[in-house]
Amino acid sequence: MSKITQDQYKALITLLYQFSRPLDKQKQHPYPEVDLSFVPPENELEEYRQRIDLEGHHVGQLPRRQPCELFDPQVMNEATTLAQIFTEQQNFDEFLRVATAVRDVVNEELFVFALLSAILKRPDTTDLPLPPIQEIIPYWYFPSEVFTRALRRVRDAQNDQEEIVLDHPFAGNELDPERRLAYFREDVDVNSHHWHWHLVYPFTWVPQQGEVKDRKGELFYYMHQQIMTRYDAERLSNYMARVQPLSDLRAPIREGYASQLTSIVSGRHYSGRPAHMVLSDTIDVSLQRIEQAKSRIQEAIHRGYAIDRQAKQVPLRDPKGIDTLGDMVEATVLSVHREYYGDWHNHGHRIISRIHDPDTRYGGDRGVMAFTGTAMRDPIFYRWHKEIDDVFNEYKLTQTPYTNEELIWNQVKVTGVSVAGEISTSPNLLRTFWQEKRVPLSRGVDFGRPNPVYVLTRHLQHEPFLYNIAVHNSTDKEVTATVRLFMAPKFSEFRREFTYTEIRRLFFELDKFQAKIAPGWQTVTRLSDESNVTIPDYTNFTWFETNPELGTRPGGFRETFCGCGWPNHMLLPKGKPEGMKFILFAMLTDWNQDKVNGATKQKCCDPTSYCGAKNQLYPDKKSMGFPFDRPASAATRSLGDFLRDKSNMLTTDVVLVHTGQIIPLGGDITSARDPEIF
Repeated sequence: MSKITQDQYKALITLLYQFSRPLDKQKQHPYPEVDLSFVPPENELEEYRQRIDLEGHHVGQLPRRQPCELFDPQVMNEATTLAQIFTEQQNFDEFLRVATAVRDVVNEELFVFALLSAILKRPDTTDLPLPPIQEIIPYWYFPSEVFTRALRRVRDAQNDQEEIVLDHPFAGNELDPERRLAYFREDVDVNSHHWHWHLVYPFTWVPQQGEVKDRKGELFYYMHQQIMTRYDAERLSNYMARVQPLSDLRAPIREGYASQLTSIVSGRHYSGRPAHMVLSDTIDVSLQRIEQAKSRIQEAIHRGYAIDRQAKQVPLRDPKGIDTLGDMVEATVLSVHREYYGDWHNHGHRIISRIHDPDTRYGGDRGVMAFTGTAMRDPIFYRWHKEIDDVFNEYKLTQTPYTNEELIWNQVKVTGVSVAGEISTSPNLLRTFWQEKRVPLSRGVDFGRPNPVYVLTRHLQHEPFLYNIAVHNSTDKEVTATVRLFMAPKFSEFRREFTYTEIRRLFFELDKFQAKIAPGWQTVTRLSDESNVTIPDYTNFTWFETNPELGTRPGGFRETFCGCGWPNHMLLPKGKPEGMKFILFAMLTDWNQDKVNGATKQKCCDPTSYCGAKNQLYPDKKSMGFPFDRPASAATRSLGDFLRDKSNMLTTDVVLVHTGQIIPLGGDITSARDPEIF
């Protein structure tokens, strides 16, 4: 497959530049050095549209200037159909021309999804880096008043060369206790991670030649379960109780939320939700159907099998059971019987997003829960997914506890585990703080000036650190180990240590990697920013445009960066000013028992733990979350009980201290300034 040139890449992402405006070669093109002859005249564009037969493919049903609700099966079907049309074009030039032809006639946000999806799927573009969604659709991430202030600043600027940078407040104020978590829920990269995951794994995906999405249903379970563990850790860091499930859909919802977001495309606000509102049936989703779907899924869990469309039993208590269950819960096209088991997950998102105007009599638009790029901003997202995770846990409780033979690796012993921070002088003490960064708005919004407009935002950050794992190999040969690292809060909101039943659901994965262990004693080391869970912090459009070697990861890593993964700055929870104890867990298992035949090193350096391996088999035979995904024996009351007589596992306490300091834009910890209220 021929390599895409830098100019071809720029031509492609030109289609995403201010995507809601008609393509205009003279006024809008951001790359004057690139030949735009790929844009045919209007009569040829119309010929392309007729040739691909949009109407016959049911593309164009979602009107322009409307929000693109990808939790709606009809909308997602249209988006994936358009992506498939792009994917099937015979060469890059045809792909570019067809995308150009449909850009200004289909729904704007749907076009963005379809184009990026096709880039991921096409053999000639699959290794290209995806531009950051927060620059393409910035109004998903920043409140409308930021754009209003930007327009005022542009109007009042002395000249077009003046740099414009605006600050960015979180939604709400201190009267709402949930605002303490706004730094997590409204984090730009956390929300873009959720959007990107659903781009890679749409629930309408069907297996086809050359494309592999191994253990997709299990990934749906595990990625969201890990979000929940991280959210609980943040709640405890902020002196708040762990999240409670949204188990009664007919009770008042105590949490309110107003995102302050406005769609630049439609001009409509994402509706807010006052506290204590009650759900009711919408024009296309009923509470009874959601409750029925949950009940039928639970029935299948406790029977140990689901029923497919041919009334045959599909076992759930085999190694593929969690994958089958994940597809049922998300209601993917791979669900064994979508009509019977319903659309529990997606319908929950949709009915919550319409709580303020269920029958649309007031013309209110949907809330943020309807959209994959914004849903994580709302506190109710976590209550809804806690409810879903509780049902997944019901399934896990039906699994047989792991035996000692499955857990113990006698040849290798872990004798010590610790972390050393880059700035902390005390062992096993790590500091967190705030860090500033800026995001350009001008890629997605036209401010009528050549120079960019930026928004200055603030996110949680931690000091870089090093893992030190002391091990002993009692054999006379080198062995390869899988190193599994997890962390969990040590104490509950009630200031007591967790039982094993509680803490196994609070461990979040920090890293998983392979290490060569020579005979005898040695120390395995690993940098925190090498994590198999996270991706490097946000890289902007400008870097992609100017990097001469497309796909090279920033920071010197000579690997392809495709964009799916948890943000590195959110690897650790916030902790507390006085320090908060966490348990660091290290486990070594035999890679010869873990490796998957047929799994090869993927071209993307995206972390596989949450995102899988692109077009490859998932590179670990163990269940996701092993060894904490299953319950232990009844005799296991504490984590200490679980660790007893298992020499390939060890824990240590790590203290996370939040300094409250702010690292300014372009600065480091030495330039930190004192904390402030924000």
